[in-house]
Amino acid sequence: GCFRVRCKTEEAVGRISEIVKDVRKLDDLGIGHAMNLGMYDFFPKAAGKGNTVRYLREKWGLKAEECVALFDDDNDIPMARECGTGYLPSITSESVRSRLSAEPRWHVAETAGSGVFATEEILERLLVQVTAGASAPTAQPAAVS
Repeated sequence: GCFRVRCKTEEAVGRISEIVKDVRKLDDLGIGHAMNLGMYDFFPKAAGKGNTVRYLREKWGLKAEECVALFDDDNDIPMARECGTGYLPSITSESVRSRLSAEPRWHVAETAGSGVFATEEILERLLVQVTAGASAPTAQPAAVS
């Protein structure tokens, strides 16, 4: 299961920040964590999107370059790291935005933030690449405002 903490005050944010800084303690307890939509999720370390993608890649014999992540928030980053390419239909946190320049394999939809239209843009791009026989998804990064 997952435990979500919503921080409504600066004091609560500070208290949760102290907890997540203690990575060694969380690791010892087998607890993973991620921020999602401004809230902290705590879950069993063996769970999570990144471990799931890694397991499926190994089970099906896929390389990271053969996988694509569609994501938008901090809790998706472990999943994106397990894939060769990442597409963002929107950016829901400043921490994801700040990482874009260091992640050349991540690409923001040109219509980012427009909901289903940005997702459709990405899926259409992937469909063209797959039907053209591209061995790995490629894209030009879109400008981020």
